[in-house]
Amino acid sequence: MRSVRDQLLMVEELRQAGAREQALALCRDLVREAPRNPDPLRAAAQIALEAGRPQLALPMLERAAALAPHRADLHCDLAALLRDLGEDAGAEETFAKAVAADPACQAAQLALAEIYEAQGRVGDAIRHLDMLVGLNPAALQPRTRLALLLAASGEEERAAEITRETMRYAETALAESYRRIRSQGPGTPADEKDVERLAWSYALLSGALAGADIARFEERRGEIGAALRSYRRVLGVLIGEA
Repeated sequence: MRSVRDQLLMVEELRQAGAREQALALCRDLVREAPRNPDPLRAAAQIALEAGRPQLALPMLERAAALAPHRADLHCDLAALLRDLGEDAGAEETFAKAVAADPACQAAQLALAEIYEAQGRVGDAIRHLDMLVGLNPAALQPRTRLALLLAASGEEERAAEITRETMRYAETALAESYRRIRSQGPGTPADEKDVERLAWSYALLSGALAGADIARFEERRGEIGAALRSYRRVLGVLIGEA
């Protein structure tokens, strides 16, 4: 008898082939076979969402998250769906459960920061982004968002400090992405190539925006020489990566 993992791989193959009804039927069989395993429920919910049936996916994700409350990924899936359905309070509570399960869950921390910012709770948004940056200093997206919120809150000095760090991390990420791209061969799967190119593009954009923000901050302080050097640094990065 095939394991649940092997059958889930079959589900994914069917889904990729467009055979959604067959994949969904196999998921239902797996749910009956392994009722305490949340992964068949999650796979079925994904198929239902792809078919445009969120109300079918919702109870599946609710049950999956209840079966494995320690798994942040399941809470994130459920919270994202609740948010799409307009159930903002439920989404906020469920994203908070994801963070409780795994404080390093970037998707949940970013989502909570966005929710709190929309509610005008900027301090709470900054707190979550601060936590995420502390747990993963090299993550560019939370750093960029944190700097923007700090600047908007009048904390320009700290925003500039975060932005300078962001540019340094972005330059490191650029070099690492370029090295990985150069190491890829003809046999590298297309999706792996796309992932690396996306990482390179995001690092380039993050670094350029951070450098421009630093230059503007220096201009506002009247540090024209420093601003010119920052702008030249950005141009150097862009020309070097062109």
